[in-house]
Amino acid sequence: MFSQFKKVQFPIWKYLNQPVFDPYIKTVLNPRVFWRIHSIELLERCLMQDVTSYDGRRD
Repeated sequence: MFSQFKKVQFPIWKYLNQPVFDPYIKTVLNPRVFWRIHSIELLERCLMQDVTSYDGRRD
């Protein structure tokens, strides 16, 4: 049923390319905290997408 969903892997490249000395962006050095922030941002982006149903049902 949910075979189209893939397990999200840790975004190592995004973690390593964080701006370190930018005063406006907070650098997260703890990988667990970074993973949690990244997961929340990913969920927010997914929920903001406008998806229309093509099966004819109305919600």
